[in-house]
Amino acid sequence: MKLFLIRHGRPEVFNGDYFGSGLEIQGISETEDFASSGILPKPDLIFSSPYNRAIGTAKVISEQFSMTFQVMDFLREWNLQSLNLQEEYAEQEQLGWNDHNKVVLGNESLNQVKERISKGIKELTNKYASAKTIFLVAHGTVIDMFCSEISGRKVKNSDIKGMKHLDYAVVEFNNDKFQLIKDIINNSLETDLTKLKEKIREFNLERDWDKFHNPKDLVIALMSEVGELAECYRWLNDDELLRIHSDPVKKKKVEEEIADIMMYLIILAYKNDIDIFQAIEQKLEKNKRKYPVDKSKGIHSNPIEGYKGKE
Repeated sequence: MKLFLIRHGRPEVFNGDYFGSGLEIQGISETEDFASSGILPKPDLIFSSPYNRAIGTAKVISEQFSMTFQVMDFLREWNLQSLNLQEEYAEQEQLGWNDHNKVVLGNESLNQVKERISKGIKELTNKYASAKTIFLVAHGTVIDMFCSEISGRKVKNSDIKGMKHLDYAVVEFNNDKFQLIKDIINNSLETDLTKLKEKIREFNLERDWDKFHNPKDLVIALMSEVGELAECYRWLNDDELLRIHSDPVKKKKVEEEIADIMMYLIILAYKNDIDIFQAIEQKLEKNKRKYPVDKSKGIHSNPIEGYKGKE
């Protein structure tokens, strides 16, 4: 048996009501293209989350295959996301991701989401054991929770936020075991960074340099490298700045200094057990609240602090 876990199409959100939103016109068109592309095999059964955006997606897909679909409550999104919270949402979301056992508003923790989706899919596969292909139309969080559960990888909020509408996973169920055939998360960039981190670590271990890499000295070394990068641009006028990257020698110098800076940042992160992707994602979310678009667009200062800034 193969399970296709499909994230819903692009929703149309009115007045912040993400919970009640269905598919927008573009979302319907994209789902029609996806369903008719030949990527998906003809399913035996189609199941959907009870949320409108998932039902709309399942409807388009089922019409493509001249089938009906059933709604299953266990495929619903994390309960927190059904409350249409505004100011409280980011705080509650962060609490839930910091501690997967934390029961947040909506009366559900992320670990409970994982238990719910895993139990529901297991019961479904047992009930419809004769089916060869089943589609499950659901949401990013619940799909990723299930994929991470059966693959053993770490689930991260940054991965889910980077998911595209209509991304999907493929899971094979044989002999009472689930095997992830296609993950919904494409971690190619993160995988590359992990490989790079291991190369840097191996380089340092071979030379017995790792013992020198305490946070203080790493930051000082980082500052030194930033200073060397600054030297590449010091005293250049506007015309010279425009030409610097067309000069192979000068461009190479800039590349090398940026590489040194990146290596020190990577070392500093892994020596302090910091997930760079997660840290950036969290900081971006914080900056979105700190610098709202309607008050910050075209202004370089922090509007929250009351400065007018330079327009």
